[in-house]
Amino acid sequence: MTILQDAMDFKFEAINEDVPGPKWRRVFDRHWPVYSRWFMREGVRSRPTYGEW
Repeated sequence: MTILQDAMDFKFEAINEDVPGPKWRRVFDRHWPVYSRWFMREGVRSRPTYGEW
């Protein structure tokens, strides 16, 4: 028997807007603080530049 450790739960959310509007803004505002801390956790210089993507 295998025991799964450090599992993650995911919740997917769909937004239906013809152009980004208030629904998208609510989701962005809710998730941005945590995402930006994760993305920049090693500092700005460790992230790829626009040209490297």
